[in-house]
Amino acid sequence: MAVALACTGARATAALPGTPAYSALLTQADDAWPDDPTRFQRLLSQLHRHEGQLNAGQRWHLRLLDTRQPAAEGDYGKVDPVLRDIVDRSGDPSLSVRAMRSGSGTSSLATITWAPTRWPIP
Repeated sequence: MAVALACTGARATAALPGTPAYSALLTQADDAWPDDPTRFQRLLSQLHRHEGQLNAGQRWHLRLLDTRQPAAEGDYGKVDPVLRDIVDRSGDPSLSVRAMRSGSGTSSLATITWAPTRWPIP
């Protein structure tokens, strides 16, 4: 297939082969927000078209990116449940911290997630 793409002059990136290509697109989307919202939306659309080919970690990352626009618009009723789900179920500490930092100012995400397991605190 790569040979056919090379012969036709088509861009090989159009097929988005393999997990590393998706990781690169997720990183580009992270970098585009909030400075280039048009590019950000274009990258999200591209990722959503291939969502079934993303691995589990990449799908969680995409869900986090999906919260950016609604959060910027103040729609925390939509965003906070998604962020809680990322924190509780993604299994990715880095992504969980990013999700906690993305919640609303009135969100109890950090309180719930980082609550001590023993009382009183020594």
